[in-house]
Amino acid sequence: MTEKEKDAISYLAMDMGKNTLQAYFDISGKKDYLVDTGECAVFIDRNPKGTTSRTAPLTAILDEGEHEVLVVYVFDQYFYLMGAQKVFVGADTISTISINATDLILTEKGRERQKQLKSQKEKSNNDNGISKKHKAYMSKFYRDDTKGVVIDPTFKLMWQDRDKVHIADYKGAKSYCEKLSYAGYSDWRLPTIKELQSIVDYSKHSPALNRAFKYYSADNTYCWSSTIDAMDSSNAWDIYFSNGSAGGDSLSLNNCVRCVRQMD
Repeated sequence: MTEKEKDAISYLAMDMGKNTLQAYFDISGKKDYLVDTGECAVFIDRNPKGTTSRTAPLTAILDEGEHEVLVVYVFDQYFYLMGAQKVFVGADTISTISINATDLILTEKGRERQKQLKSQKEKSNNDNGISKKHKAYMSKFYRDDTKGVVIDPTFKLMWQDRDKVHIADYKGAKSYCEKLSYAGYSDWRLPTIKELQSIVDYSKHSPALNRAFKYYSADNTYCWSSTIDAMDSSNAWDIYFSNGSAGGDSLSLNNCVRCVRQMD
């Protein structure tokens, strides 16, 4: 089956002289769900007889009597019922019937598929929009190898990025950053959840971390933020850097620590 035309209607021409059926596909109308096709399947009395198109009509020999002719449009393994009509074929007679675009019927399976495709398209458009915006922001990050830090020039943040990742509970994480003397600076702190989310790269996984960062703890992929859970003060927010999701953990748990500082 070809995939060339975007607008279509089905047209059946039946030449019943000598009890012969000729069916072909004509591109001359519009139906928004008939896309990317150049031919249709033809069923006579519910038996598949082949395909029909503008350039290759289907020819079938019919017995005298009443027959049901069904044209089916197939796309993506789902089918759309284009139309069916019954016609009486007499001996050596000529009959012609056509199915107009307004008569086309979308099957239940086809309707469900259309909803699915629409949902996927909307999701893709949304994902692409977020991805492009986030990608543009993330691309500005850069690493200073001499200091072992990553710079976010947009928000003027300097991130610790050392080969040995510190692991601690919440209290230990805050204390570690506040006492840290690193890269020539001593004003480090534990990042807020918003700051920590800013280094997540949702186009990646394991880790979902900005490409400018060189080091990552594969043994402990949860990383503390300084933000306490507003609904439960025994928990604080953290990021699961395997996929970039945010969540809350008990303050007593051990997670990785990545300190940050505000640049002048």
